Amino acid sequence: MCNRLYAAKMCCHEGKLYYSAPVEIATLPDDVNLASMDGWMDGLDLKVAYCVVNDNEGAAVLQNQVTFANSIDHRIAYNAYDMADSQQVPVTVTVANNGFQPVERIDITMGGETTAHEVVLMPQQTVELTANCPVTEDFDGTIAYDVTDGQVVDVWYTLDGIRLQGEPVLRGVYVNQRGEKRVVK
Repeated sequence: MCNRLYAAKMCCHEGKLYYSAPVEIATLPDDVNLASMDGWMDGLDLKVAYCVVNDNEGAAVLQNQVTFANSIDHRIAYNAYDMADSQQVPVTVTVANNGFQPVERIDITMGGETTAHEVVLMPQQTVELTANCPVTEDFDGTIAYDVTDGQVVDVWYTLDGIRLQGEPVLRGVYVNQRGEKRVVK
C-alpha cells in the first residue's frame, strides 16, 4: 500500500470558500513519510516542493507540478421501456463540478436538440438535471448525447488569480478557465 499526496485549489464565490476536486501530487511508499510540503501557483499550475524521510535513508527534497483544470463529469440514466410508446424519453443527467470555479450553465444535447439549464454548481457539488430525448422512427435504442458546461466566453485571469472584465489588453501573462496562457506585450 502507498500513501498519496493531494492538493486542492480554493475559490471564493459570494463570500464563501470552495475547493476543487483533489489532484494527486505524488505517491509515497509505505516506509516513506512526509516531513514538510510547500506549493505555489503559476497560472493554473501548482508547483510543489516536499521533503520526505524514512528511517533507513534519511531525507530528500522532491519537486512536482500538477495542473488544475475546470471540468465537469456526468452520467445518464433512463428507462429503456419508456422508449417504445413515446415521442420523447426523459433522461436524468447527473453532473459533478470537478473544477475550481462555479459552473453557471449546463447544456445537454440529445437528438440534435440542446437544453440549457441555468445552475450555480460549485466545485465538488453535484446536480441532477432532466432532458428529453426525441424518439424517431429510425431510433435504434442508443441515446447520443453531449453535456457541456455552457461556458462560451473565455474568462481571463491574471497570474495572481484576479478575474478580468473581458479580454486581456494590458502587458502581462494571463490564463483562461481552460488553462490556456496568453502573453500581451
